[in-house]
Amino acid sequence: MDDVRSAHKFPVFYGYIIVTAAVLIMVIAWGTNYSFGIFFTPLLKEFGWSRAVTSGAFSLAMFLEGFGGLFLGRINDRLGARMVMTVCGLGLGTGYLLMSRVAQIWHLYVFYGLLVGLGLSGTYVTLTSTVTRWFVKRRGLMVGIVSAGMGMGTLLMSPVANRLIQAFGWRTSYVLVGVMAILLIVVAAQFLRNPEAEKGHGLNNWDGPLDAGAVKTDSVSFRTAIRTRQIWLLCSILFCWGAVSLIIMVHIVPHAIELGFSAGQAASVLALIGGIVFLAKIMFGITTDMIGSKRAFIIGLILMSTGLRWLLNTRELWALYLFAFFYAFGYACGSVVMPTIVAEIFGLSSHGVLLGVVNFSACVGAAAGPIMAGALFDQRGDYTLAFWVTAGLSLISLMLALGLVSTHK
Repeated sequence: MDDVRSAHKFPVFYGYIIVTAAVLIMVIAWGTNYSFGIFFTPLLKEFGWSRAVTSGAFSLAMFLEGFGGLFLGRINDRLGARMVMTVCGLGLGTGYLLMSRVAQIWHLYVFYGLLVGLGLSGTYVTLTSTVTRWFVKRRGLMVGIVSAGMGMGTLLMSPVANRLIQAFGWRTSYVLVGVMAILLIVVAAQFLRNPEAEKGHGLNNWDGPLDAGAVKTDSVSFRTAIRTRQIWLLCSILFCWGAVSLIIMVHIVPHAIELGFSAGQAASVLALIGGIVFLAKIMFGITTDMIGSKRAFIIGLILMSTGLRWLLNTRELWALYLFAFFYAFGYACGSVVMPTIVAEIFGLSSHGVLLGVVNFSACVGAAAGPIMAGALFDQRGDYTLAFWVTAGLSLISLMLALGLVSTHK
């Protein structure tokens, strides 16, 4: 109740404060994480590890991001986001600081795979579930804005990481990234609060009155939801989407370098993806509010599949930029739709833990995908087969999405 009373003192609707803090956390946490692709080539050059082995540390981080989210979603349902994000911010920053001391492959897996992964586990599920509870009519837009922090982080951190590496080397760059992560995430986490609606009290927001009735009284319990066909269908879709998304985020920079482009040009492709994702997530948030999560998701998956098909024949820089445009919209849709479609199908009473379940499926795909792509490159010497498999997974996710049914509105 202290959180509720303190939120009540603010002269504006506190949901705006929640969204602002959440966006800042997402920018720092996911911008630094997706800059792994920028650090990828310097790590390969210094240690001579294979792409599959090096990708494995990132994949472990993504697996633990989802696995930890299973538990932190439940903790967030009960205790709120402030404690979760404070602890995770410390873990995330510590992992980056220790990355500056990497000397052996197991260091990479412990410092990045374990610590960074567990630090990330408190971000997406915790923040989007919290925002989902604060808003009703504009829920999709607000989740889209928060999720857009991932894209903004990629847009900002990709060129920053590249310049830091060129100026100071990758080790010092990780020290700077770690300090920034600890300071900004922990401070922003102190502004996170639970909405009064979760306590059954009236609260006005810009959508109009949000009273106890706004929280679904017919919400599906976790035990009931986990036995339904819809939850496992959604998990399957997001597994494929997660694999596709992270294959590109990890391997598009090395792929561009293999095509003969400079490190700066390759980083610009990743930065462009981040910039488009930022705008696309806001657009998909608005679209979700207008036409529903399922239709918005299908549109995004169509665009993703189109972009991946284009990538298969891409050899020019302008063509990589065009691929980035289509792919970014498809990548953007999943993280925006995920919290809202869980609310539409199952309600809000167990939203955090159910979002943790489906996000875990996405993270398992995100963990498996980069390793698979790296292993195929190591065997064949190029990304051709890896990207054909990626395009196939995108089509599978699109076909499965047609079977989703949203029951809660």
